Amino acid sequence: MTGVSNPFLEGAPAATVGHEPVLAVLDLMPDAILALDASGGTVPCRRTASSVFGLGTEQAAGLTVGELVPALARDGIAKAMADAIVVGGGRIRIARLQTDGMRRGGTPFPLEASIAESHAVAGARRTCAARDLTEQHLAEATLSLFSQAVDSSASGIVITSARLPGHPITYVNPAFTRITGYASHEAVGRNCGFLPGPDDDQPEIAVLRAAMRDGRAATVMLRNHRRDGSPLRNDLHIAPVRDPYGAVRHCLGVQTDVTARVEAERELAMRNTRLDAVMSLSLDGFVLFDASDRLVHVNEALTAMLAEEGAGLAGLTREAFEARLAAACAPADGGVPDAPRSAPESGQRMLELVQPQRRVLQCTECTERTHAGHGGETVRCFLDVTRETEIDRMKSEFLTTAAHELRTPLASAFGYAELLIARELDAPKRQRMLQTIHAQAKPLTSMIDDLLDLAKIEARRGGEAVLYPVPLGMPVDGALEGPAAGEAPRELEVDVGARSVEVAVDPDRTRQAITSVLSNACRQSAPGSPARLAVRTVAGPDGPTVVVVTDRGICMSAEQCARAFERFYRADPPGHIPGTGLGLSIAKEGGAGR
Repeated sequence: MTGVSNPFLEGAPAATVGHEPVLAVLDLMPDAILALDASGGTVPCRRTASSVFGLGTEQAAGLTVGELVPALARDGIAKAMADAIVVGGGRIRIARLQTDGMRRGGTPFPLEASIAESHAVAGARRTCAARDLTEQHLAEATLSLFSQAVDSSASGIVITSARLPGHPITYVNPAFTRITGYASHEAVGRNCGFLPGPDDDQPEIAVLRAAMRDGRAATVMLRNHRRDGSPLRNDLHIAPVRDPYGAVRHCLGVQTDVTARVEAERELAMRNTRLDAVMSLSLDGFVLFDASDRLVHVNEALTAMLAEEGAGLAGLTREAFEARLAAACAPADGGVPDAPRSAPESGQRMLELVQPQRRVLQCTECTERTHAGHGGETVRCFLDVTRETEIDRMKSEFLTTAAHELRTPLASAFGYAELLIARELDAPKRQRMLQTIHAQAKPLTSMIDDLLDLAKIEARRGGEAVLYPVPLGMPVDGALEGPAAGEAPRELEVDVGARSVEVAVDPDRTRQAITSVLSNACRQSAPGSPARLAVRTVAGPDGPTVVVVTDRGICMSAEQCARAFERFYRADPPGHIPGTGLGLSIAKEGGAGR
């Protein structure tokens, strides 16, 4: 309605001067006050039109309310007033609705319209207060976004009150329930101290309390328990939430379930400990290179092989380590000249060290691939195969020696046998040839017996000896009746004074051991220097009874004595003295002491 009696209109006559304080207050309000006439026209009140609709008084002149608020066009006001509430004793009706307004240029924006209709003597008057809801909607959207983000977070979020006694929980998100098993209604109102359970003496809890008391952030790892009692390792970060005056109102806690990670780290640490123990105790050498080919670990066995300090090798590049390795190897090509070599793709090679002592190493390399397929860490294993290589060499020498020693007597026996078959010889010649064949057969029999004895030892390896009391003369006599006595009967001295002494032995193995030692002694003794077998008691009349076999053969060095019981080892490599290098090995492995 327009007229001089309407105090909301600009340009009011002087009679309305008394309304100036009211108009000044209206200018300060955030709402646009629109006075509506009976036809739906509107005149914006003062400056609020500019702030809400972006229109000045002159621009709004002649506009209808429907052009500013499309929902109130035509019969929109009547529809809104149909749902109005009555206040002031029935003299005032108020209707509210949320709709869109139109700014200058036709830009829509959310607003809340409140229409008040009052009945006075002059008739009904309607006034519309329009409030811009853009900022409110943005704030609500932002709040909704934050709420959705908190609810969707994979980390448990807890908010506690800093102003209430006991700092009770005021909010938990769904992830907290998923991690701990406690529903929201079971956690809200309680102090967080129920989460550690009986394990409430952790130093980290004291750190949290101090941080909350001082109003500062803190990060700790706690040992909590889920609702079902299972352990929960919780990585917790807390931060204070302050009011506009700087006072702490709440405390925000963000917890992450790291139980699986902690367990994996524990398993990895145990695995690394076991691997370190294996590598430290292993007699094989190990070296580890990282993805950049830097040496990061070397075990004690390899440092001992190379006579290097582990600290001096750490950090070397692969090329520098190879140079150190080459310096310790044989100068020819860093390898074993006649050693068997695996195919290149197998990652194996043989090395012969000459410093600090002679060793033969089998080097195996393995590179761990990363998930992306790129090269990862590389592990090299150095297996000391010196003994195996030496055994292979001695086996080769044995086969060469055996072939020679078998071929010579076999050729002699074969030739004399052919003569006996092809010719008619007188009795003396035939007798001499038969004696020669018999003599040539003896070393063959001895060699075959050694091989058979070794085969028997291998077949029963790990078996327990059967020990029972027997007179010592039993295994000794069995040995004297064997091939050893028959080889050189006139070059053997026997002194069996304690024949009747009973000893707990395995008779067969004892006889075999004595036979092997005795046979070896007879072969090693020079003509005219007989071997000697004696049985005597040492260390007093009640001391142990031993069988002593003495020969007068070649002398042996300390190094040769240390290797005397190795298979196929011979102190006389050229083979001047016949033998297989198995005698003492058979005596040791097949003896009664097993």
